[in-house]
Amino acid sequence: MKSLLVFTVLIGNFLFGAFSQNNQKVKLVVGVVVDQMRYDYVENFSPFYSDNGFNRLINEGYSFSAMKYNYKPTYTGPGHASIYTGATPSIHGIVGNNWYSRNEKQAVYCVKLSTDSGEVLSPQRMLSESIADVIKSSSTAKVYGVALKDRGAILPAGHHADGAYWLNSKTGQWESSSYYPNQFPVFLETVNKIDFKAEALKQNWTLAPKLIGKKVDWFKDGDSLKLQHFNHDLKAEFKEHSWGLLKSIPYGNELTAEFAMRLIESEGLGLDEQLDFLSLSFSATDYVGHTYGVESSELVDTYVQLDQTLGTFIDFLDEQVGENNYLLFLSSDHGAGFSREFLMDRKQACGQLNLKNIKNELDSVLDKNFGEQEWIVSMHNLNVYMNDDLDILSSVVDYNTVLKVASNYLLSVEGIDQVITPTNYKAIGDISQLIQMSLNGYLKTRSGDLILLESPNWTTYSDDGSTHGSPYDYDTHVPFFLYGNSIENGQSARAVNIIDIAPTVCHLLGIRQPKESSGAVITEF
Repeated sequence: MKSLLVFTVLIGNFLFGAFSQNNQKVKLVVGVVVDQMRYDYVENFSPFYSDNGFNRLINEGYSFSAMKYNYKPTYTGPGHASIYTGATPSIHGIVGNNWYSRNEKQAVYCVKLSTDSGEVLSPQRMLSESIADVIKSSSTAKVYGVALKDRGAILPAGHHADGAYWLNSKTGQWESSSYYPNQFPVFLETVNKIDFKAEALKQNWTLAPKLIGKKVDWFKDGDSLKLQHFNHDLKAEFKEHSWGLLKSIPYGNELTAEFAMRLIESEGLGLDEQLDFLSLSFSATDYVGHTYGVESSELVDTYVQLDQTLGTFIDFLDEQVGENNYLLFLSSDHGAGFSREFLMDRKQACGQLNLKNIKNELDSVLDKNFGEQEWIVSMHNLNVYMNDDLDILSSVVDYNTVLKVASNYLLSVEGIDQVITPTNYKAIGDISQLIQMSLNGYLKTRSGDLILLESPNWTTYSDDGSTHGSPYDYDTHVPFFLYGNSIENGQSARAVNIIDIAPTVCHLLGIRQPKESSGAVITEF
């Protein structure tokens, strides 16, 4: 018995050693999401990173090399919601950036809701509470969210945040919503007086000289890509894209970090004994990936510049809040695949799904079988929404028969591997991982009648530029780092899920988990 007790104590010390060395209270928790960051960016770009940013998290924090999403679709809205709630879309309800609402009879946006006084940007479509809500519920904590994208700021900050702020692409100004009590903080007016355009256009965007000719080892067979010089005339591009350009260049991430630092100073986050919360999402990486592709020199340069921005931000936290007074965690809302243009050049299997054509052809098939009707009301997120207003579906034609005919046609379409009828799976049984991931992203009241499982590297996106949304490794494998208060250096290669982040962070903070969280506490540290 004594030996068993000693063994148990030793194991406990090993598992929790990285958090047990310093019991100093956390005053500020900072959640960082790097939009569209694949895990291999950590390793492939490491030689180009400084010691202050990502490599600091590797060398001084705790890192996880097998963090993955356990659902599809892998988009920005669902990803941010899952990280902070510890739940899948089947629970938190953010089943896409957009989806078809059967109640509202239209496509809806994940953070926009119509009210009697007009449309309001808010987290109200999210059905679960977040880490931020837990922190806010039992205290007078200050809770804020910041991102270039509205959904990247709103969803992580939860339902009871003091404020969430994002950049308006039409005005080039930081803004918030009437949903928040601190919609117009004192510092906001000062920040918006800065000429962001002048700052961004001080020089053209070119590949850092130190990167020209360097190789990135993307492929396991030893093949690599050489970084190529580029020179973007930002003044000319601003004329074409206006203020939206700020979101698709590296300066957008710097702008985000600068805003967050001003917010921390102005609101005094982390300066008293009360635990405060800040979520920070770097969105420019996603825009760059979509525009130029995973394999582009522009993307590598963006991450090298983000690395410097991240280092500056962590230095600021050390000075402003204190090295042991904050807990920082970093992950991503999804990854991305190589562009179709790149894959075709390498003669790899890939293709494009044209949803408009698929919908029209499916309608024709159903017309021939059951009579002319408007059978399909929408196709979103590779979900097929049947028209449930049709009386014929309940009185004349068997609904399941219609779904069977629809499925048979869809399975004949190149690029569609499986057609999933969610209602066929009443309980979790012996089903494939890909089907389970699809069901984890399904909520009956918001998802379609059929879910299309795309073939690897088949997307609805254009040939140039990268995208995401699939259940495959390139979209689901993301980084996860813990850094700061009492976190000792370490690494884990054990498979963990994105929904494990929220309960783990709450465990470290000594607070309860979000009520709808279904993830597990990670115990390596």
